[in-house]
Amino acid sequence: MEVLRYERKLEDVTEVIGHAKLAEDDLAPQSQALFISDSFEDYKLLELNSSIQTTLSEGQRVVFKGEEHEKAVLCTENETYEILEAETSNTLLLVPELIFAFPSKDGTAQNGETGEQNGIRHLSNVVVTGIFNSYLEVRKMKPRLRKLEELLAFSEYKGSELEKEVLASAGSRLYSRDDLLTLVQASSRELDEGLQQIAACEINGKWRLLDFDYCFRVLSQIQNLIDSNSWPLNAIPENETVDTLKDLFPETIVRHVFHQFTTPQYERNEEGDALFELIEDKVCRFLAEALLRPLANSQDATGFDLQQFLAAWQHSVPEGMQTNVKQLAGLAVIDDSTGKTPQVKLLPEKSLPEGASERLQQLFSIRQQWTLDEIQPYIEPVAVNAADVNRLLMKHARSFMSNGKRCYTARHGQKN
Repeated sequence: MEVLRYERKLEDVTEVIGHAKLAEDDLAPQSQALFISDSFEDYKLLELNSSIQTTLSEGQRVVFKGEEHEKAVLCTENETYEILEAETSNTLLLVPELIFAFPSKDGTAQNGETGEQNGIRHLSNVVVTGIFNSYLEVRKMKPRLRKLEELLAFSEYKGSELEKEVLASAGSRLYSRDDLLTLVQASSRELDEGLQQIAACEINGKWRLLDFDYCFRVLSQIQNLIDSNSWPLNAIPENETVDTLKDLFPETIVRHVFHQFTTPQYERNEEGDALFELIEDKVCRFLAEALLRPLANSQDATGFDLQQFLAAWQHSVPEGMQTNVKQLAGLAVIDDSTGKTPQVKLLPEKSLPEGASERLQQLFSIRQQWTLDEIQPYIEPVAVNAADVNRLLMKHARSFMSNGKRCYTARHGQKN
């Protein structure tokens, strides 16, 4: 049986205005009667912040990213946002043809469709095409870059002699930048920063990680070349280094590793070769990992005696460089909780869960007590900013002072 919809008339509007004890002159002359559509489209409401609105108004791309098993994120060219569902106590109506009668600064109607019309009231019918009690909101987040390293792990470059074997094992899992931009939940800028952070190298148009041991071999040869030529650590010629070692390693790889551990001095030697300086903290940190990796991978992963490690570490770095335990931040921890000789244990930040709560839970399972300096390097990579580090610690840990240092332990009975 067909249900007839009552069509409102101007008389109905006048009657309602009278019941409400309102004056006609105080109201805009345009009245609208709302009717519910017979069927609704599957719309979602998304609240955008000013930054995303500006991005859209400037004609830039805003994209949703996420495979079936992933929570979708929204990415601009520079930022990544998580998408959250929020409920509202007020019902929201979607009315595409609704006329807004609020006047603009020049006195005309805002959308140009309604005006004074000589004071004569007009009535139009508009249709409600959606009813909502919730909407989606966005919150800035750290890009999910763990997947980037996981994708590239299948095709680590181990040298030209092993390339055929590696490519056969990797199959079709070689990725261009466009491939990675599609698969990884990060903005374009954040993806480039992520590739730089993990020291990825572009080889024949595909992005690859260097095998750690292979990278160690290349860096060792660069060190040997510096020693044999007695080059100052802040005046290393780039082209001469590459030309000398390109018979041992591909030129692209030598240049990549060279730039990974040096910074330009913006000076040239007498031959016109650009000069670079070895980055002390980066070189020392890499060589520390080289010392700790074999022990960490052994069955008896008890750690490295601190004093023995410090001596071996200092001996391994180029002459003129100074090792410092601060260079181990986010890479290794010093365990002196047993009451015996302190031990150094490898704990790379990237080995921990990507989620903040899961990460903190694991950190406190590894060790019951952390100082702020020790735990902060493991939290910063999953925090949006410095304030977020404090928020995460307040939420998941209990703080106290010990020997003049701020320390943290897990909240008792906490469930993450």
